[in-house]
Amino acid sequence: MLHSGQLHNVIRSERMRKWWLAALAAGALQAAVVRGVVVEHQTGKPLARTLVVLQPVAGTQGATQSARSNTYGAFEFQALAGGAYLVSASRRSFAPAQYGQKRWKGSGIPVVLEEAGSTTLNIRLQRFGSIAGTVMDENDVGLPEHDVVVYRYARPPQLVTKGEPTIAACIVFGGWNRTVSGPDPR
Repeated sequence: MLHSGQLHNVIRSERMRKWWLAALAAGALQAAVVRGVVVEHQTGKPLARTLVVLQPVAGTQGATQSARSNTYGAFEFQALAGGAYLVSASRRSFAPAQYGQKRWKGSGIPVVLEEAGSTTLNIRLQRFGSIAGTVMDENDVGLPEHDVVVYRYARPPQLVTKGEPTIAACIVFGGWNRTVSGPDPR
């Protein structure tokens, strides 16, 4: 049987646990949340395994956090302090982007959160473009064992041809596209 002093300590301990649980729950309810989805710019298809980074702007408490988007392109950052954050996304074969970015090399806009607020973002990543052709020496002679790959300007890019060394070029001048190819003159 418990002595009266021991009983008081047990109750005090239970009260203390309940108080801590209530304080933690209240803190979690007051935390801000940033969630969103990362998609391919032209098709709108979700991009899985995209690295999403949340960086507090100067004056906002908290550390930089990162997460990977799931199969549906979704990501979420929980238990954030209110303030301003920059959100960026990057994935292999895509140009990195910040939320609110208008141009490829432009800067994004901060996401401003109230103390218990939440926001949902949509980040669109554009595919990197490519230039491929025959590697030429200083005398304009094609170098051996260098494949040529030609893509048509489309969304997404479409493979036109791929092959052994030839003289091939994709000429793009002010909207005029022309693919020129022929045998290597070696």
